Amino acid sequence: DIEIADNADFSRSPFITAKSLQLGIELKPLILSKRLRITGISLDNVGITLINASEGKWNFSDLGQKRQEAASKARKSSGNSSQTDLLVEQLKITDGQLIIVDGNKKPTIYEDVTVTVRNFSSTSSFPFTLTASLPGGGNLKMEGTAGPLSAIDILRTPLDTSLIVDRFDLIASGFAHPNSGLSGVFNFTGKTMSNG
Repeated sequence: DIEIADNADFSRSPFITAKSLQLGIELKPLILSKRLRITGISLDNVGITLINASEGKWNFSDLGQKRQEAASKARKSSGNSSQTDLLVEQLKITDGQLIIVDGNKKPTIYEDVTVTVRNFSSTSSFPFTLTASLPGGGNLKMEGTAGPLSAIDILRTPLDTSLIVDRFDLIASGFAHPNSGLSGVFNFTGKTMSNG
């Protein structure tokens, strides 16, 4: 039973929960060359809550900022300009649930979320695959590359993916309010790209 705290400005509830965690680390690269090489991270039965504040900022937007600021200060004080490189050969999330809380709207829940990331590094692009069951019975599959991670706002991370959405329900997804007069179910196949 693992819990990772949320940004205190957003929630006192956990940001991530998981029933189990498996972790593999290679010690030789860490000792000899200060490279943290993780062979695998696997989280099972995961719950992730994403919260959008009224001013448009998300609870995960500044992930890693404080760690990077602390590392930068440590490098300056020690006079060492090199930084420890973090590498993860495979990151896998299985049997996940993603809850999106956007203002006063009813939370949107995505079930059966599976994420696989290979050769993850915060300083270069990495391939990933994401699948999920959509509210209302549809499915989503996204695969492509992301990165390097933005140090300012994680939403500014470059992205190049193919996206397949099957049976996206406008009302069940929370995209349209039931009283808006807008409803429907649609499919989408295409590419999404962002340079940050």
